[in-house]
Amino acid sequence: MKKNLGLVLVLLCASIATANPAARPAAIAVSVISLLAWNPVRLTGVGLDYGLDGDFTRTRLLALWDLPNPLQHLGPLTLSGQLELAMGQTGPSPPDLTLGLTPVLAWRWANHRWAPFIETGLGINYINLTKNRDRTLSTHFQFGEILGIAMEYRQLKLGLRFQHISNAGMVVPNDGYNFYGAVINYRY
Repeated sequence: MKKNLGLVLVLLCASIATANPAARPAAIAVSVISLLAWNPVRLTGVGLDYGLDGDFTRTRLLALWDLPNPLQHLGPLTLSGQLELAMGQTGPSPPDLTLGLTPVLAWRWANHRWAPFIETGLGINYINLTKNRDRTLSTHFQFGEILGIAMEYRQLKLGLRFQHISNAGMVVPNDGYNFYGAVINYRY
């Protein structure tokens, strides 16, 4: 029943958004909430990240799936991880739409619930603009490296991140982005 109701709400909102452009933001919001409640792809969490690089801003919605945890124990440290699918845009105008997939690994102190932890990741990204103002990235496919520090309380994670996005010098010019920002995740 829950699956059918979620699908009906998403289809209803899509038809409303098509018929009435003024209702589009509300229809999109209801669609996103319905998909999260229905959870057909078995997400283990959702999040949002925001980053700055000079005049450029980036906002992304994150879909999260836990990896089999813990991945490794090394003395007092435990390695855990999740797969992060990021969808968003980089501004200013025209917005550069982005899609990224990154396994993010977290090094945590064992048995310390409130201790900050380090997270790192290396993934792939697709950007629709290879030139945005003074930045030239030359290719649509880019690598993305993440390094951050975060804390968790129950199902909520707050953190600070650095993310570098470039094509690793495979094609020049390769100006890349260096985003400094914040991330918030909620785990189901």
